[in-house]
Order: sequence, then C-alpha cells, then structure tokens
Amino acid sequence: DVRIVDLSNDDDCDQDGIPDGCDTFGCQPPLNDECSGALPVVEGDTSFNNNDATGTAITTCFRTDLKDIWFRYTPSCSGTVRFEASHGAVTWQPTLALYSACGTTELQCIRNNAPGNGARIDQPVTAGVPVLIRIAGWLFNSGDGVLHVISLSDADGDGIDDACDNCPNTFNPDQADTD
Repeated sequence: DVRIVDLSNDDDCDQDGIPDGCDTFGCQPPLNDECSGALPVVEGDTSFNNNDATGTAITTCFRTDLKDIWFRYTPSCSGTVRFEASHGAVTWQPTLALYSACGTTELQCIRNNAPGNGARIDQPVTAGVPVLIRIAGWLFNSGDGVLHVISLSDADGDGIDDACDNCPNTFNPDQADTD
C-alpha cells in the first residue's frame, strides 16, 4: 500500500523544507517568548528574531500583533528614552509596546510610525524602574530586526545620561573630566 499525505498546507517553522508534522526537530520558541522571560537590554542596539515566537494579541494599538518577544530595560538614570524596533531586509511591520510589569496595561503602544515601517516610542523613565518591551509581528509577520534603546537626555552626546553625567555639557564618555 502506498499512502499519499497532503502536506501542502503544513507549516515549516524552521524553514528546513520538512513540514512541521514530519520534522523531528521542530522549532522551539525563543527564551524571551513570554513576558516572564524578558531578556535584559542596555542602551544601544540589540538584534532579534521573532520567527519562532508565539504570542497573543494583548495590545490596544493593534489586535493582530502576534509572534511576540520580550525585553527588559532598567535605566541607570531618570530621563527620556527612545525605544525603536526596526525590521531587517524583509518588509514586516513590528508593533512596539511598553509595560511597567507583566500582565498590566501597556504604557504606550505603536505600530509603523518610524522610518522604514519600524515602530518608535519616546518614554519617560525613572532610574532603577524596569520597562518591559514587547515586540510583535503584525498579522503573524516575523523576521530579523533591531531594538534600538537611546537616551534622549544626553546634551553633550557622550552616551552618558545627563542625570548621571559628571559634566553634562562636556563630551567625556569615560567620565574622567570632573570640572
């Protein structure tokens, strides 16, 4: 007996050419697939990929933003921070939402308001108080991207937030200048 199975509608989450129903390896969601597993980030750029992420539509700004991943930013100084999620070469539109804690209503949520269909939020932050960052794919979209975390309270451009800078008007990234 020859049995023919139609797998044309079967997903291939790891894109290895073997439908998920037959793949012995399958795909594992990323470590930061749930809010409780949010990965820590600092100011600068953090690459991400949400291809294997799961998720639920929990934001108020867009109800079909699934395949979410989570990050946690704890500011060392109070001020305003820009959070921006940009996608890689493949065009997909990330939704970006900020939370004060898992399971709470978002602080802010946005989709498609930054260059190249990225998402950007400027958020006041308090030193030592974490901000949870949720990045999700609009309409199940996913791919590579970069999370940019940028202090907007750095008058001299040395990468040190003004509230923590020993000379906020003098460029001194090593903080050696104390005048």
